[in-house]
Amino acid sequence: MKKLNYVVSTLFLLLGVACIFAPFLFINDRYQSVIEILQNFEVNGIFAVIFVSYAAYFCGVILLYFPRNYKWVAPLSFLFLFSSVVLFACSRALCKEAIVYESLRLSVAPITLSIVSLGLSIYISRFIFDNTKISIRDIAEIGIFVSFAFVLDLPIFKVKVVANGGSISLIMLPLILLALRKGFFKGFIGAGIVFGLMSCFFDGYGFITYPLDYLLGFGSLAVVGLFRKFIIGKEKLTYWNYIILFLVTLLAMSLRTMASTISGILIYKLDFVGSLVYQLTYMGPSFAAVMVVLLILLYPLNRVSLKK
Repeated sequence: MKKLNYVVSTLFLLLGVACIFAPFLFINDRYQSVIEILQNFEVNGIFAVIFVSYAAYFCGVILLYFPRNYKWVAPLSFLFLFSSVVLFACSRALCKEAIVYESLRLSVAPITLSIVSLGLSIYISRFIFDNTKISIRDIAEIGIFVSFAFVLDLPIFKVKVVANGGSISLIMLPLILLALRKGFFKGFIGAGIVFGLMSCFFDGYGFITYPLDYLLGFGSLAVVGLFRKFIIGKEKLTYWNYIILFLVTLLAMSLRTMASTISGILIYKLDFVGSLVYQLTYMGPSFAAVMVVLLILLYPLNRVSLKK
């Protein structure tokens, strides 16, 4: 079984390598590979984003080499989903650039890798379902935390800092608490799928923003759930629990910032620095506010987790 796992993983690794050197984009009257394209970021940083999506794919393939273990399932599925969504978004953005570059055409390489990544994400998610049962209590808690996030999304609880929608708020707080309570998978369902989809609908920026700003953006916060056994469920908390909570929350918010930065590049045609600065303008203060409340709530949250 392990030998078969290595063979399959190697095949996906070779597919990724082939897609790097295969014709990727027809521009300037000839096809160029990803290697050639990444030497020139003229198209609003889109090709830098392509590099990130390829990196996520290869990270996922490397993890495939390890024996199948439940602890790797959630990160694997997320990495392949991230790669698939970003590659697909890049494809759409490049098609829009064709108005400027009349000779711009995509090859089958990015589409193929996007489909393969999505298929791997769905297939690997099957093992999450096999090991996870969603009870009525889980559904109720997801509903409570998502509702709490919507309450915090009301204008009265937000401080608007940028004209196009960026606000300092505590929206991320209940979504992170959900991940700490229920783990990555259930946290991703609540934050990325349920809250993300409904928030996208009510915000009115269009469904095109959902994959990056909402599904991956808010879904990234569920990463905190991967480390919950190091944070809560202890008879006695130490300073290490607080340090791990800080670092993991920083990681989750960095992933959300990255997803929204990519969205700014692909959808709103910002350059990388401009998009990143825009996101940090409101996400930085939001992180600070959320982090303070999380550190205060860690002790009571740990006591609750011990009683369940």
